[in-house]
Amino acid sequence: MTYAAKASQTSIHAASVLESIAKKTGQKFHPAFQPVYTFLQGRLPFSGNILELHFNRDDGWFDYACRINKQFDAPFLSRELSFPGMPTNIRQGYYQLITPQSRDFAFGIQNVWFEYDLPLSTSPAIFFDLYRRQNFCYAETFDALRSMGQLFHYPVHSAILPFLQKVQANGLRTVYYGFMFSRNTEAVRMTIDGICSNNLVSVLETIGWNSNYQWIKELQSKLMNNVSKIVLAVDHDKKLGNKLGIEIFSDEPSSLTALVRTYISPKQYSFLQEWEGEIVPENSLKEKLTLLYNREITHICKRINHIKFTIDTNQVTPKAYLYYCF
Repeated sequence: MTYAAKASQTSIHAASVLESIAKKTGQKFHPAFQPVYTFLQGRLPFSGNILELHFNRDDGWFDYACRINKQFDAPFLSRELSFPGMPTNIRQGYYQLITPQSRDFAFGIQNVWFEYDLPLSTSPAIFFDLYRRQNFCYAETFDALRSMGQLFHYPVHSAILPFLQKVQANGLRTVYYGFMFSRNTEAVRMTIDGICSNNLVSVLETIGWNSNYQWIKELQSKLMNNVSKIVLAVDHDKKLGNKLGIEIFSDEPSSLTALVRTYISPKQYSFLQEWEGEIVPENSLKEKLTLLYNREITHICKRINHIKFTIDTNQVTPKAYLYYCF
């Protein structure tokens, strides 16, 4: 049975999954979900999703991202996949990533993320990993990144090559790469892994970042305990940009909420504290997801994936990335 036939038979869309979460976590949260719920009408219910919680918004708390994973979303790695309203260059670029057998991505890609700025979003940013399961090789990575740029008609400047070489020479690796179609920029966003809380400043100095180190040092002192991983998000065009994202992961959710307590409203803080856990969706939704995915789906899992501090000149903006999956 083709995806189109299954979709018709199951009559399910991504909004149904979010609606189930809203019902199970209490109607008091539903107004915050509404812009995302509206956006997800008629879209595929992919197995991995992110609600990007902005602490500085009174309304429209969330941006949204969905992930296509080559294993968990295998039924949808085909040219039958549709993206309502997606620009032609992004849609065609995505299709060219799929191998002829329609069961895998090229360039060793495991995940493709589409990130939408809401409430109005026409062009998403697209993120992907390259050869993530292999040892990091800066030259091979750059060649793949440049090929990706050609597929999506997105510029990949040659200055990125020596930057990746510097990353590898210092025992680090880039994990994700982003083409920022949703922003007024032609920079490639890269996330750098392999960083401990006690070497955050030294890593930034090594890669040549030049901006607000005073705040970085203050943050580093708060990260010494209960932080499992730090990832840096940098923008690179012809040179390394001053804008920086510090993504903080922890196995203990209370450690993450404590980091942002002073930045967040009581209502959002309560929401954040109650996000972790899993829900059992309605039987009809479980049955439809199971049929669509050809695997038994009984739960929707929710977690605080990470906290991100974005530094742009002297402005520091934190936000939370709330993951839900099945």
